Amino acid sequence: MRGYSTIRFSIPRIRLFLKFIIGVIIVSLSITALLLSITLFLLRERFSQPWLNLRGSTATGDDGFLCKQHAVPNLLRHEESAARNLTSKSLIIIRSVLLLQQGELYLKILLLKKCETDVSDIRLQLGSSKSIATLHQIDLKQILCPAIKHIESDNCPWDWAPGCAWSSFIATTKLEFVPNHILASLQIFLHDLSFNNHAIGLHLEPSHHIENLPFAVCTQPLYWLVHRCFGRASRYIDWLQVIEFIEIWSFQGVNHFFFYFYTISQLVMDVLQYYEAKGTVTLLPWRSFPVGENENPNRDVYRLAHSLANNDCLWRSQGAHFVAFVDLDEYILTTSGVPLIAFIEKKAELCPRCGSFAAIHRKMYYSSPRPRNDFRWHDVRFDWLTNVGYGLPEIEGPHKQIVRPETVSIISTHSTRKSYPGYIDVNLNSSEIVLLHASYKWSETNHSMNDVITLPQLFVDVLASLNSTYYEIVQLLFKNKTMRIDRILQMKIANVDITLQFVLTNILFRWHINKCKSVDLCKAEIVGQTGWIYAENISTNEYQLM
Repeated sequence: MRGYSTIRFSIPRIRLFLKFIIGVIIVSLSITALLLSITLFLLRERFSQPWLNLRGSTATGDDGFLCKQHAVPNLLRHEESAARNLTSKSLIIIRSVLLLQQGELYLKILLLKKCETDVSDIRLQLGSSKSIATLHQIDLKQILCPAIKHIESDNCPWDWAPGCAWSSFIATTKLEFVPNHILASLQIFLHDLSFNNHAIGLHLEPSHHIENLPFAVCTQPLYWLVHRCFGRASRYIDWLQVIEFIEIWSFQGVNHFFFYFYTISQLVMDVLQYYEAKGTVTLLPWRSFPVGENENPNRDVYRLAHSLANNDCLWRSQGAHFVAFVDLDEYILTTSGVPLIAFIEKKAELCPRCGSFAAIHRKMYYSSPRPRNDFRWHDVRFDWLTNVGYGLPEIEGPHKQIVRPETVSIISTHSTRKSYPGYIDVNLNSSEIVLLHASYKWSETNHSMNDVITLPQLFVDVLASLNSTYYEIVQLLFKNKTMRIDRILQMKIANVDITLQFVLTNILFRWHINKCKSVDLCKAEIVGQTGWIYAENISTNEYQLM
């Protein structure tokens, strides 16, 4: 009886346990079904609007070029459109290139935009013919989020141009999944999610490498006079300085120069074309930026956005071992008299991780005034270079760079903005290297001899070749001109310069008030003074607008 009653007592408990298990299973299935429904709903939303899940996903890595990639189920249909009018929200695309750097393929885009314009919704998508993509197993269902970086500093506007609303930026992304041998058929589309998925197809340009260059020089765009419309007015005739600059740097081992020009005189162009014919110079027109009904970036950007030209030159000089970024009134020399190329090669050999070498600024003083408006070309001997003096090193002054171009991702005006991983920037010893800056502000003015070092031999070795080349050039320039015609030419220039002196004083005042050194502010007063050569008249390349 005891055993029987025990069995009867256990059956209800077993039934209760089974009901509990069944209930748990039913609840679990219900939850699973609910989650599956939600998942399918989200997936359907993703398939119908593939961009929405990408908002806010722009890469923010410290390396400045890493970028997240996102797969989408189908290639987007591109309704490519061109912006018809520039606005305050526009992006002006200067140049887009594919570069093979450090064994990786990168897309790089130089662009101009207003500091406050949001670029977090900018996306890139690859495109190509379906047959090519299938043949090479390329996944074109990729959305790329480019890293967009201000070229000059973390602050925009930067400290040197607090009043400039437009500034220079660079967008970078890595294309890890694209074989190099199909680049010719590759298309890349730039999308802006914030403007109804507005898209344009990027005009991809070749990188134009000049191979086997031991040493190259990149200059900022030349405009109005020779270099600066805020310089001494007689700089109009300073085609002399162009010859001086090229010959002194050539003596230091430089074998190629990249000259960007916006507006220059005929004499300056003649000199540059002489060197271009020899294969020493590459001439690159630097056009004005497009304008809109209510926007004119040319009046609101620092010195033609020269930072963009610097980085364009960095790309063009990838075949060089070393590249110097300097102005036309700057020279980097060794105090020992050893050619600069030999010095830098030795430094790079001792420090393989050194990608950038910074030279510390010093003021340079000529021993005598340079020729002014009324000089005769046959009297020039470059005597002002015989006993050059220079000041003490200015640690906080504007440095200039010599770089190994394959190690640098972004170059700014006075420093390397970003190096590739594994490379460092170093300051050159100021007792071994001098960056001499012969600015018009001080190079020919009376100055105290205290703390000024005079080195008579600094340019002595180059004077012979400098004078020889100079006479070869001027005989070509003036071979059909009598002495009288030459004199009349110089007097005409002198009369123009008297007018420009007053014009430039007014321009300097406006620059000070606006806190933005805009070249366009010079235009109205200077454009009619003489016959200028404009980049627009030589180049037909148009910038792209987004």
